[in-house]
Amino acid sequence: MEFKDYYKVLGVTPKSSTKEIKETYRRLARKYHPDVNPGDTSAEERFKEINEAYEALRDEKKRARYDQVRAAHQSGRSWQTQARRGAGDGFPFDLGGLGGIDFENLGRGNKGSGGFSDFFETLFGRAQQAGDQQGRDLEQEIEVTLAEAYAGTQRTFSLQVPGQCPACAGSGRIESMVCTICRGSGSQTRQRRLDVKIPAGVREGSRIRVAGEGHPGRNGERGNLYLIVRIAPDSRFELQSDDLHVTVPVDLVDAVLGAEIPVTTPDGKSVMMRIPVETQNGQVFRLAGQGMPRLKGGARGGLFVRVRVRLPKGLTPREKELFAELAQLRKRSPVTA
Repeated sequence: MEFKDYYKVLGVTPKSSTKEIKETYRRLARKYHPDVNPGDTSAEERFKEINEAYEALRDEKKRARYDQVRAAHQSGRSWQTQARRGAGDGFPFDLGGLGGIDFENLGRGNKGSGGFSDFFETLFGRAQQAGDQQGRDLEQEIEVTLAEAYAGTQRTFSLQVPGQCPACAGSGRIESMVCTICRGSGSQTRQRRLDVKIPAGVREGSRIRVAGEGHPGRNGERGNLYLIVRIAPDSRFELQSDDLHVTVPVDLVDAVLGAEIPVTTPDGKSVMMRIPVETQNGQVFRLAGQGMPRLKGGARGGLFVRVRVRLPKGLTPREKELFAELAQLRKRSPVTA
């Protein structure tokens, strides 16, 4: 059976931290996600391989067990034979209640069987399901724009979610053989489109619960799906806690004489802001209640507006004369700061 080095799949090393592995996985998952590469079967296979590798390395306990299997493979030992004998004969981890796995048939079955990955999925997938009457919860990251986080929205997502294998009814076995459809895991991954409401005020790391869309349990009940929010960088606004920061260009005449100027909020609406006479370049004004909403209710944060004074271009001869006249006046009556 083919061994898969999950560190190489993700492009990390065994010395990489859990944080580095997570960041690398997130970057690769976005790049090869089926929604980004419609109809590209090679990208879809790469996406599945990346998810498989991340599932093995994301958890410290699983990673430690995988590292032992990897070490056994690198040393040239036959981990298949050791697995049949059990932990007492030198296999690097306890098989527990998985002694009934048919290792002889593990690498066979449907076309495209993943060899060692089949074993890994069977070992960990069935181990987790063995005592699960209720379905396990799942997590998946989603990216939203700042505008969507500001105003709330409804998004349709294409997710890969596990469902009960129809061939073995979730048992992982057909009679005495490992199910060749799900390769012993008891579940099958499927594409599912979900309409999810994104509430106004979500932040980086917010968890949105989608009931009943997790892993199926043996009692037929499914766990929940938790969508972990990532907010995409915005070209105009900077989010700091509950406050938003934006830079707005203001004509020189308006800055000198004072004016009401429009300020666009992340949802595309405009609010009017009064700037006083002799507003300076870089001066910051706060619009109360125009920042990010809070998920638990209450007042919004503030919108901090930094003024960038815009100098005029294409002056007419008369305008140049007026600026020259102003310069002479300023020289005769200098203003001390």
